[in-house]
Amino acid sequence: MLPRPISDAGFYHLEAGPGFPKGLKDSMPAIFWAIPSKIHSNSCDNAITILQGSPVAGPHTHKFILISMDSDGKARIHFDIAGTIEGILLEHYHDGLQPTIEMRLPFNYSRIPPWIKGIARFFRTSNMVHEPAVDFPSDRHPEVVDWLRNVADWTQAPSTVRSRSFSWPNGCKAALTISHDVDTDWIFNNAGWIDRICDLEEHFGLQGAWYCVPVYSQSKTAIAGIERLVSRGCEIGCHGYNHDAKWPLLSGQRFEDRAKAVQVFRDRWKVRGFRSEWLWRTPPFLLTIARLFDYDTSVPTVSSFFTSECRNGCGTYFPYVTHGNMIELPLTLPMDDDVHASGLGLEEFWRLQVERAMRIIDSGGLVMLSLHVQPHQAANNATLQAVEKAIGELVAVPGLWIARPDRIADWVRSQLSMEHTGCTHECD
Repeated sequence: MLPRPISDAGFYHLEAGPGFPKGLKDSMPAIFWAIPSKIHSNSCDNAITILQGSPVAGPHTHKFILISMDSDGKARIHFDIAGTIEGILLEHYHDGLQPTIEMRLPFNYSRIPPWIKGIARFFRTSNMVHEPAVDFPSDRHPEVVDWLRNVADWTQAPSTVRSRSFSWPNGCKAALTISHDVDTDWIFNNAGWIDRICDLEEHFGLQGAWYCVPVYSQSKTAIAGIERLVSRGCEIGCHGYNHDAKWPLLSGQRFEDRAKAVQVFRDRWKVRGFRSEWLWRTPPFLLTIARLFDYDTSVPTVSSFFTSECRNGCGTYFPYVTHGNMIELPLTLPMDDDVHASGLGLEEFWRLQVERAMRIIDSGGLVMLSLHVQPHQAANNATLQAVEKAIGELVAVPGLWIARPDRIADWVRSQLSMEHTGCTHECD
């Protein structure tokens, strides 16, 4: 008879024993979060413990069996692995993102001139504490969900739509896409940068998504800019409402007014994808977005910058089904704007971006490059040179599926719904 299960979810230090596969041990995170409805302490009859966990904090000081091996060589899981995967993907392991200083301002921070933002960012970053109380997901092993899926496959655990893996089209080993956050109307008022950026990306076979802010997309100049992007084969996405990042914090009529305005923008440009302002998200907000869009791309694999005092993120390099049966394309790489918080120079930051992307490719995941098209971010000569070098290194990797985000979302839905639509793309 198995011992009494622990009553609530929490963070655990992992410790592998003899019999745990070396490949899983080598990629094992130091800390992970689990739903312990089936976690048991002490020992199981006629079984050897091969993975155990000890609580990171709390009253429990002894270790718990996570996986055991029966005398017949069958591995048995003693925690809710499917529920744990879902809980990490949907970010149940933290109490919610905390509003930043900028979100509390009585005016729209995004309208401040770039040079003032730069000064404010310098002082804000120098006073930020980036290390959360619990290092989960860890920057060193951010892909904890992918590790858990491999554990589930090895133990032959029952799968769910969120716990099972899928493959890329035509035998491709990984996917690559690029996206752009159009936070203001600057790019439309400096339209030469549209063609310059598109030319660079098309040279490498990329056609990305441009997530535009509805409020800043209504002028004749903005409309002409969006039409130019469409003519270049780019996808148009929605980037919140007015980039004050307050929409998810609103309620009642003020919330609904923004939803209606966003729907008008969606209908005009046949928009299918959404990215929230400042990557701000809550479960109710994502449920609203799911009623308006086919996919979202607001959730990082791992992030501790600007969005919360706690670590946050979905812990996977792969797209998945999020709230409201919507496809989530995670931000698997830090966004270009993180260079300011990292304290690194441009060359070093993008060198590390390529290293991270290569790890994602090796794991078979989605590489999501993200640029902000403003002069203090990506729309300057030095940054574009660094980006060009990075993209060149990535597209040289054979076997990549290079596609727009909306097409990746379509493929993921067909795979996870098991309704295959086929694909004509051929990998190198």
